[in-house]
Amino acid sequence: MLTIVIPIFISNNDMLETTKECIRLLIENTVNPFNLMIIDNDSIPEAEAYFRSLNLPNLTYIRHEEHPRGIIEAVNEAWKTTDAALLCFMHNDFYILEKGWDNQVYEIFNRDPKLGIIGFGGGYGINVGVVRRGFTSNMVDAEVHGARATSGHMPAVVLDGMIMIMTRKMLDAVQGIGHGYKVHHMYDYHLSLASIAAGFHNYVLFVKCRHKGIGTTMFPTWGKWAEKKGSDYNYYTHNRKIFLELWACFLPIKVNPDFSLSHS
Repeated sequence: MLTIVIPIFISNNDMLETTKECIRLLIENTVNPFNLMIIDNDSIPEAEAYFRSLNLPNLTYIRHEEHPRGIIEAVNEAWKTTDAALLCFMHNDFYILEKGWDNQVYEIFNRDPKLGIIGFGGGYGINVGVVRRGFTSNMVDAEVHGARATSGHMPAVVLDGMIMIMTRKMLDAVQGIGHGYKVHHMYDYHLSLASIAAGFHNYVLFVKCRHKGIGTTMFPTWGKWAEKKGSDYNYYTHNRKIFLELWACFLPIKVNPDFSLSHS
């Protein structure tokens, strides 16, 4: 069974309403049974009350107040505490707009024993400047970010962290997200390349979706939360440095239609 993990930090009512819509659309458009794990990182009391009121089968609600986690720690927490063969990590401002999306995921999972990660937006390559190449999606504003495709899938090198559906086999092989990465930033790039380096296949699945982008890091309350662990800018520079130390020798890289790789 698919386990869907949503790491949460909600600091105001607008963000809470966005999260409610995210969960409503997820339930409405997922046709197979699934586990839902909400990892709440010291959100406002109204958010906690909402999550505790949800009457959903297979719901796990975890709240961290003293030691809030970023998405990187949430990935590792879910990987270590569940036994799901497929783990889906998605942002709480991400809307799945296509009913039966999970059937498409299971089709790839059942067909390709080398499946590592499926995303809903990604590129066929990445250059030495750590810029994605050929970014393609079926987001409502796909053309703003790159190209649009409305059905099917394609091989990918780097997938966007707005949603990443990962096999336990891959996560076990790469041992989650280690190497000293902090909170968030670059985790999607790292996991994508770690998956490929371990011999797995990454896919972009062209599911209709919307990444609302509520700008969590722009809210003053995020700054207060972040000060518990360091500044957001420091997360980015710290994680980018680690990424380049690990992967600069691997770049540039692109994936071909048959999943073979070339460094060009």
